Amino acid sequence: MRKAASMALAVAIIIGSTAAAIGQGGPAPGRRGNMEMQGQIMEQLLTNPKVAEKLGLEQAQIDALRTKMYDLQVKQIKLDADMKLASLKQAQALMAEDVDEKEMLDIIEELGDLRTELAKLQMERLLLVKKTLTPEQMAKIKALRQRERANRDPGMAGGEGPADREEMIRRRQERRAQRQNESEPDPEAAE
Repeated sequence: MRKAASMALAVAIIIGSTAAAIGQGGPAPGRRGNMEMQGQIMEQLLTNPKVAEKLGLEQAQIDALRTKMYDLQVKQIKLDADMKLASLKQAQALMAEDVDEKEMLDIIEELGDLRTELAKLQMERLLLVKKTLTPEQMAKIKALRQRERANRDPGMAGGEGPADREEMIRRRQERRAQRQNESEPDPEAAE
């Protein structure tokens, strides 16, 4: 009974950790925010004409990025599916009455290879952007990212912002109140 409970716990831990890795689409948890931001910027480049115009992207660059990003997304989907299948195989092997140590190690090796492929795929995305855009366009993207970070949190990304949290919260509340006042119609103007 105790052995079954500990095995169930082990399976739950393996499935949970693998699901977390799959959900991140690759590298370590600390890198997720950065990758999400890169993905958002890439999406803006490809779908928002104003962003493309600000960066001075040519239609040929946009078309090349769209085509190659599609291919990379297909690879990502296949790798994610392979990760899920390997994780399921690992859970099933662990639940067996007699756990085959060699099989477990082989599955771990397979999962490691898949994680490596996911990391390579992420690097392909980054290199694709670097190869497709000019240094000036890359500098504009960097500036856009810094502005986005500074808008979300004035103390981040080299933005001018208060050092202590209370001051930052107070300023944020003031900005909200100001925006709300600007959006409310003036009752005297209506008369």
